[in-house]
Amino acid sequence: MPDNEGETLRRVVNQNGGTLKASAADQGFVGSQIDYTATPDPADPDVIGDWKLTLHVIGVPESNLGYKIMISPSQIERQAGPKRHKSLKFFACPE
Repeated sequence: MPDNEGETLRRVVNQNGGTLKASAADQGFVGSQIDYTATPDPADPDVIGDWKLTLHVIGVPESNLGYKIMISPSQIERQAGPKRHKSLKFFACPE
């Protein structure tokens, strides 16, 4: 995620009750490995139909569960690096 997008994300999250710090590193994430993917809604390409935010956690070895956190509207998933392929999913509560 480009640096200028990170500030936008932080501002939106904090305006909605979150408490993200000024930088990814201050928050405990590897700043160069934050990835955000948005998929347009098939019925309206101007609306985001689905999204996923992937974060890599500072200080967690790649082989450990929790090295990578993937957040989407439907779940939060902790994963290890590509060699171990471990995964633990937490599903969001329906509204």
